[in-house]
Amino acid sequence: MHLFIDSDHNRDTGYSNNGIIGADILLQNGIVFQKDGNTQTSWRWKRVGVSQSQINGDNTIFITFDESELGGVDIDKDSTFQAFNFSDDFSSKTGVRISSKLAIDPDTSILKQVHFTESLHALKNPLKGFMLWPSDTKSSLKYVSLLKGIVHWSDIEERSSDGVDKIRQYSNNELFNNRWDKYIEKNYQVQDKNIKVNPIVTLDFNTKPNYQVGDAFPLDMQISDHDNQTDLFVQRIDLLVKKMAEAWDDDPRIGFVYMGITGKWGEQFYKIGERTPLVMTPSVIKVLGDSFSKYFKNKKILVRNPKYFDGTSLQANNNTYRGYTYPNHYKFGVFWDAFAWSHEMNDGLLDMDKVIKDAKMWEEQPILGEVAFNTNYIHIYDSADYTVGSEVDKNKHAIHDTLVHEDSLDYLNDYIRSVHCSALTWIAKYNEYDEGEANGAEIMQKTMGYRFVLTDASYTESINDTEKLEVSFGVKNVGSAP
Repeated sequence: MHLFIDSDHNRDTGYSNNGIIGADILLQNGIVFQKDGNTQTSWRWKRVGVSQSQINGDNTIFITFDESELGGVDIDKDSTFQAFNFSDDFSSKTGVRISSKLAIDPDTSILKQVHFTESLHALKNPLKGFMLWPSDTKSSLKYVSLLKGIVHWSDIEERSSDGVDKIRQYSNNELFNNRWDKYIEKNYQVQDKNIKVNPIVTLDFNTKPNYQVGDAFPLDMQISDHDNQTDLFVQRIDLLVKKMAEAWDDDPRIGFVYMGITGKWGEQFYKIGERTPLVMTPSVIKVLGDSFSKYFKNKKILVRNPKYFDGTSLQANNNTYRGYTYPNHYKFGVFWDAFAWSHEMNDGLLDMDKVIKDAKMWEEQPILGEVAFNTNYIHIYDSADYTVGSEVDKNKHAIHDTLVHEDSLDYLNDYIRSVHCSALTWIAKYNEYDEGEANGAEIMQKTMGYRFVLTDASYTESINDTEKLEVSFGVKNVGSAP
């Protein structure tokens, strides 16, 4: 029902159209609106409050609201009231009888409404914000709620006969135990800091002392099985992913799961130990897509190259990519390990920007990334522009200048919003004791992922023993992702 009120007894003000005369107040679906706009025939209203309805046994409807929310508008018994039930398409309406005994008394309002102002500060919330690597031993944990956990295949399965207990044991001892922040605090578990781990299983990642190519392989599989994508490799993927899901899918310490497994660093690009391009065959893509979709029912899966899996992108190219046909489509999230890098946006190979936006992936899947300061960024400060000594020093300069320069910070923030990114790593290694870096990091933290703001609330100001306490509130997501 729509209840229209002409509070100022003037037909020449307010909404006048289709039999409605001079209405400056509208009550609809528990919301109180005031007429907005310059013309009487325009259907423009602004929300100013809430109302409460009660239906008695004789189908009489009592409506109450707080008149003080109307900004000085005075509703009295001489005000004109019109009520209508409209059809779904608003093409027709039916009048509703209004009692001549209508009582209006702002002092009897049962709802109190308050408005809130958004905090200027960022918050550490789950599954969003700055994300660390295990090697980030002295980075700030102020906003960190995610860690990228790098797992060698051989750490969790040396032979196909190994059971899921090996994965659980490794996870408890390594993934969930304090390994990255050991110089600050000792012997805490990730749950003690309200942090979740995003594991990635890889066959080639130099994360250990004296690492040699091949060390990450299980004992009963060869590098050639991966590079040639043999039937054995396909079978082992399904077996491993099933065990991973048994260990991780119901574990609250796990956030998201990187698909990984194939390619150098688990990034699905290169053969093991080299930069020779790797094109994954349809059989490998199918077993990856099928196994992760089948076994992981709770955790979201993130892929580095969505063009192998995303139905929107594949259908636009007749299901072909890099010389193969991929008829199977899957819905996964993305970890973009060169986030906002122009070379990967519209390069014809990855087209990360286009794929994410065309599929509107953020509506159902998380988008995570890494600001890769060893690439040639155009719009943000790049470590390659600095000849200041060690790689550590270069990173410090690059991160500092990215966070303190307004143009660079704006570029990242705008891009975070454009692809609805929830979390970023590498740039998480900022110096929290540098005021400029800390301020820039706080701005980014507010942008990444969700940020729910309470806009207003209404509640019953007073009740007796037989009445109900009514509470309602408005929420707005001002962050970049659902």
